Amino acid sequence: MCGIAGAVGRLTPPLVSAVEAMNASQEHRGPDGSGLWQRTPSTKGDGTTATATAVDGVILAHRRLSIIDLNTIANQPMVADDSGDVIVYNGEVYNFEEIRADLERRGVEFVSRSDTEVVLKAYREWGPEAISRFRGMFALAIWDPRRECVVLARDRVGIKPIYVAEVSDESGGRAILFSSEIRALLASGRVEPRLDPIGLATYLWNGFVTGPQTILRDVRMVEPGTIEEIDLSLSVRKDTYWTPPTDLPLDATEEDLESSLEDAVQLRLVSDVPLGVFLSGGIDSSAVAALATRAGATQLKTFNIGFDEVEFDESKYARWVADELGTEHSEIRITESMFHSQLDDALRSIDQPTFDAINTYLVSR
Repeated sequence: MCGIAGAVGRLTPPLVSAVEAMNASQEHRGPDGSGLWQRTPSTKGDGTTATATAVDGVILAHRRLSIIDLNTIANQPMVADDSGDVIVYNGEVYNFEEIRADLERRGVEFVSRSDTEVVLKAYREWGPEAISRFRGMFALAIWDPRRECVVLARDRVGIKPIYVAEVSDESGGRAILFSSEIRALLASGRVEPRLDPIGLATYLWNGFVTGPQTILRDVRMVEPGTIEEIDLSLSVRKDTYWTPPTDLPLDATEEDLESSLEDAVQLRLVSDVPLGVFLSGGIDSSAVAALATRAGATQLKTFNIGFDEVEFDESKYARWVADELGTEHSEIRITESMFHSQLDDALRSIDQPTFDAINTYLVSR
């Protein structure tokens, strides 16, 4: 998990400071590195600017959690020297090695092993069409100097978020802010925390807030499977590059399902750091853990939350699965006193409300 933030539009010194505050507020998403890039009409080649006046431009900011290529050469914002494209990116494109090999056959050269550089240079090669080639979970922002626009994009089912808000200052200057968290938008000081009644209703009905609404008025989400292009005049053009299939194959077999699951799990095992599985002991997580083990995952760790209340406790099933697979298993037993002692921290960690947030916080911690 990394964090992205940025602004498009009328850049004033206070707005630049607001984006810096947004980026700082997401340090917990990316403790391994931080960067900021700015483009204005007077921008120098290194992305810095000497002007202190209000101009139309772009700021991209990033907090990094290192998963692939731990070297600092993979830090962001990442600039393509040959084209001037700039990316900030949260997530992982699982098929990046396949895409990289295709690009290398086309003569594209790389200086890092990161999937970020592959995403950036794939965009340079194919433009927005490149995004439909990515298999993974991602939220990205790319400055395209040829078309003078910022491209925002989310993965097909919206695993990684991008929140967007349009703001203005006392002089009437407008800008669009975006970030990985609603709380980052609030940290800018430019977004008013007003509850959205539709977002609240969807939370109470579903247990989570359904997009594109959010829990706050005037804050929306980029929709899953969608590309948004924002130019310097703040005109927004949206394009859906993927929608869920409506006609499923009637001749699919158990073998087809198994093959698809094996492929999906195998893709997600690419990492330069140890891997873990949240193992409830149910069918879904047990199947994922088993497929990861079958695929040869090393250092596989599994994690489970248990409860003293027997009627709610399923930890014995997780232990059975972990013993069978030979994983390094950790079981965390949550008592009532432990729950209360960690509740404030758990609530502070939640961006938008969800019924499952407390459990996710406890097992992640």
